Amino acid sequence: MLEKGIYIEIKSVQLTDDIGVFGKLHSYLVFRDGKGNARVIRGGPPAGKSLKAFAKAAAGGDIEVQADVALQRSKDRYGPDDTPQSRHARKLDLGGREPEEVWKGMVERAKAINGAEIDYDVITQNSNSVTRAALEAGGVDPNKSIPAGIDKGDLTGFDNDLSKPKDIFDTMFDEKDDEPLDDPNLASRDDGDGKEKRTAVFRARRETALTRKFGADADDLRNSSPEARKFLDAVAKPGSKADEILLKPVSKWTDDELGVVMGTRLDLPSGHPERNRMADKETEFFKRFHSAGTTPPIPKDPTPARAPDGGDLASALRRVGAQVVRAAGRDGLPPALRDLQRGINFKRDAASTLTVDGAFGPRTRSALRRATADLGSAGVERLLALGRFHGFAENAERDGPAGLEGTLEAVFAGSGRTRARPVGALKRMLNDLGQIHFGRDAWKPLDDGGGRIGPETTSAFAKVLRAAGPKLLTERFGRFLGIL
Repeated sequence: MLEKGIYIEIKSVQLTDDIGVFGKLHSYLVFRDGKGNARVIRGGPPAGKSLKAFAKAAAGGDIEVQADVALQRSKDRYGPDDTPQSRHARKLDLGGREPEEVWKGMVERAKAINGAEIDYDVITQNSNSVTRAALEAGGVDPNKSIPAGIDKGDLTGFDNDLSKPKDIFDTMFDEKDDEPLDDPNLASRDDGDGKEKRTAVFRARRETALTRKFGADADDLRNSSPEARKFLDAVAKPGSKADEILLKPVSKWTDDELGVVMGTRLDLPSGHPERNRMADKETEFFKRFHSAGTTPPIPKDPTPARAPDGGDLASALRRVGAQVVRAAGRDGLPPALRDLQRGINFKRDAASTLTVDGAFGPRTRSALRRATADLGSAGVERLLALGRFHGFAENAERDGPAGLEGTLEAVFAGSGRTRARPVGALKRMLNDLGQIHFGRDAWKPLDDGGGRIGPETTSAFAKVLRAAGPKLLTERFGRFLGIL
């Protein structure tokens, strides 16, 4: 039985495919209490994916971390012939500190990595990267922790502490010549036509990562700009603890999560728009779980925020991000972000209205995450479409409504964007506002049966736009479309 302490252990996971050897050695950390109990911090491919599959596909999911899990329940559990010696177990030098305290910091770092949705890559960021990050979080020198007889060069990814994780799609190619970025693990091979094979595998990784993240939208994103890819990466990154809790219905909160929200609210300055929202949520929690009479049990274990359909929120956010990039087209990202901000503002009160500046700052990011959690990706796509129409209306107020029909077709085309046909809804909306602003007797009703937009409808649109203004006109149109 090994004495109490934290150990690094290493086992072989050597795999070979048609471009050579990928990962050679896999490392993980073990806390032993000196009484025969052992707990593990380890990383690896996503659940249900074998490392062999990743040696072939090279991408396809996020790093999965097991933090403070019993050794024999982990993916590194010992087989009949395994021993600490066969796993090269080495006790770490903690400088006289208590192992429990050091382990606590390591576990917190490992859990943060698991929640950060970092792309798994068999070469650049993997289980060995998780080990290094945990060692550094515990104040232990990684390079002095490698067991005797182990070559650091065989621990691929060990130099990556995951403080600046790579997006496999974003970093796989140089922007200028579409050549793979240098990788010492690949570049060192002398296999004749190795450069061609290395280029092929890097391309395969990027394609796999892109398709995994964006599904059917991947085709529209392959040639997106670095600015757009940076936005796509930022869209799905989690926010603060309180932000993530507030994305969930109160019925899913635990007592600890309530405490986080209350503490965050008290730290906010007086008059901050989020204070009232947080206080309302807290009141809702107490009414639900602590009112007189029979109440439901308070959840004991925290759960992640989900999309309205129960699906993964990060995936829904990536779909929304793909739609924004698609809407950006050749005009660049800021105009599309302005449209997104306009659309989201139709669902927010005056105190929390976003500034329409085309910047993806913290408030816009938080508002987008909240809207996606409330409405799903399809609901936010409809708000984006309405925001695009609002932008057209603002320009039309100044320059005239030329292109009205083409705008409707471009903005609201596609299934699921509206509950009513755009042309018919537009004419009904114009009749409604026209009668309000000009009187029932003075307004000549448009035929609202649908059809096309001719000179009469275009003229009516310009007239109502001058009277009602872009925002009211767009808001009323959103109601007739069933978006608001």
